Amino acid sequence: MRRAAATALFAALVVAAPLAVLAAENLEIVWHPARLALGGVGWVHVKSIPDNAMVEGSAAGRPLRFFPYAGGHAAVVGIDVETRPGAQPWRVAVAEQGRTPRIAAGRLVIVRRSFPVQHLTLPQAMVDLDPATERRAAVEREALVTLYRTITPERLWRGRFTRPVAAAEPPTGFGARRILNGRPRARSRGAPRLGRGDLSVGGFGGPSRGPPCQSATGKARSARGSIRAAPS
Repeated sequence: MRRAAATALFAALVVAAPLAVLAAENLEIVWHPARLALGGVGWVHVKSIPDNAMVEGSAAGRPLRFFPYAGGHAAVVGIDVETRPGAQPWRVAVAEQGRTPRIAAGRLVIVRRSFPVQHLTLPQAMVDLDPATERRAAVEREALVTLYRTITPERLWRGRFTRPVAAAEPPTGFGARRILNGRPRARSRGAPRLGRGDLSVGGFGGPSRGPPCQSATGKARSARGSIRAAPS
């Protein structure tokens, strides 16, 4: 009930606040880093607010999920590879018991980034699915999109993230676009390793050193049997 009321308050503040607002009284917000690249990850820190404060926000058109951290609240910020480069709006609203709600807003600079493009010529049967399979793929794609957008209210992970596969080389292929028979496909949001016949597990280069593992503590959801492992 309390979270629903705070969410409604935040929505009202977002509608009412002018875009020119850069900071609210005694509300200090720091972005790490100050500029983010396409496909990049950073975090935002709302300083000097109590753990029981209700904090809501958004950046580049996507909601932010805050959690108590270092004497304030923080949220991880991911920039989608299809985001338009340039200044993108952000807003943060803070509600505390016995205090007037506060809101801050501004613009976060998204820096352009180059991604690889791979042109492939394949038999048409490998590019276009038959009607029945295409319908099944569409249903599975919608289910996966819903799954990816579902965020649990509690933060399950702690500490640093680890590579899912032990390998000497970093992953490649993130953000890559494949042109199949002259037709562009959606950019990769994973890390498939391009240009190698021996694709390693998870797109991590070099021989794998053990089975894949979780990057951090969380809840696993299986896509076993799916035609596609990610929306495209």
